[in-house]
Amino acid sequence: MLGVQVYTGVNFLSLNEPEDDMGWHAALQPEDHEARHFSFDVVLGASGKSVNLDGFKRYKLDAKLAIAITCNFVNEASKEEAFVNEISGVQKQYHQHFFTDLMEKHGIGLENLIYYKDQTHYFVMTATKESLLSKGVLLTNFEDRSTLLEPTNVNKAKLAQYAKDACLYATGYYSRRLPHTNFAMNSRGEPDLAIFDFTNLYAARNASRAVVRKGFPLLMGVVGDSLLEPFWPNGTGCARGFLSALDAAWMVRSWSLQSNPLGALEERENLYSFLNQTTDENLNKNYKSYSIDPRTRYKSIPRPSKDEKVLALYDTDNKEEMRYLEEKFLSKTYFDSLAYQNITIRYRAIKAPFTRQLSFHGASRVMRILGKKTTRAKESLLSKLGMIRSRPDMVPRPKMSRQQSQWVERPLEEVDDEEEEVEEKDTRQKYKQQQSCHF
Repeated sequence: MLGVQVYTGVNFLSLNEPEDDMGWHAALQPEDHEARHFSFDVVLGASGKSVNLDGFKRYKLDAKLAIAITCNFVNEASKEEAFVNEISGVQKQYHQHFFTDLMEKHGIGLENLIYYKDQTHYFVMTATKESLLSKGVLLTNFEDRSTLLEPTNVNKAKLAQYAKDACLYATGYYSRRLPHTNFAMNSRGEPDLAIFDFTNLYAARNASRAVVRKGFPLLMGVVGDSLLEPFWPNGTGCARGFLSALDAAWMVRSWSLQSNPLGALEERENLYSFLNQTTDENLNKNYKSYSIDPRTRYKSIPRPSKDEKVLALYDTDNKEEMRYLEEKFLSKTYFDSLAYQNITIRYRAIKAPFTRQLSFHGASRVMRILGKKTTRAKESLLSKLGMIRSRPDMVPRPKMSRQQSQWVERPLEEVDDEEEEVEEKDTRQKYKQQQSCHF
């Protein structure tokens, strides 16, 4: 993949704040991994249910109890199996006759059923708690969901028979009955049959946030299941995962182009607000034209509501910057990009290490300010500024003089007073010019 570098065998632990010239960087396991030297401008999390980025709290989606049963049967690639057609997905509200017959003939109550044929015959179904209790699959009726589906409360033999009866009836109803029901084995050497509750779904409260420390901004976001866990019987998880990734890519573009950081965050949160409602009906049908631009994918995008919660998504240690952003966001007045840049530049200059902002002309001015201080006092102050090291064994740094429009080193004793005065005058003039246009 062009422009992508993939690292394996390394775990992301947390983000470390900027230190000196190094911006945001990661704490990794193992600690000596080469990626520890990377400085990040943007970090996106796509780690599934386990979100390891700070500032992305999740809330539980209230959903009706839904019990899933999955099973895999061996595909022997026989002629009889070839005539069994897949079932792309049937739901009770649209195929009432099938589900009613299944309940009357076998006492099996389902909400939906899907069948895919590949290396195995794979079935997924959502069963009602009442039918599982009546068929003896569940031994005791517990109100607590986790206790209800504990292995000690499930009769595995009756669960296997329940699944076989449902699969045989469904394939026979829609095409040709499956010729056998020999379970494929899972990685533990057991029949590939499972029952579980998939209604404990979570969603992130926000899709993005930004943190600024010492003048280094960091844009963060989450995508996929880290952002919104899907109700998988609906078959929307993969599609919404891709949509969220494209929306995040558009956010990175907006962040790099827009001068107002809150504008990029507001746009991202606006797109996330209706991600859970995306269906085939409100997406454009011209899939070939899809890009990271949301307008190529969504038929209509609601206007941002200017929700104040966007302010909480921008965390900066520059109080002046936050006051300016908050004032412009709440009052909806003109955002002066130049004024905002001046604010950030001033703060970055203050927070940056002194050695990075001190030019040669600045160093000369510091020497003049020191005036008649003793040599030890000069060395002590300059050592604190990071300009020299205060060590007795160090050779004195030679003075610099200008010859033929280039700076060259000359021994200290070769620089006479008249030449030094000319150099100081030239240096003073250049420093004034630098100081006048610094901001």
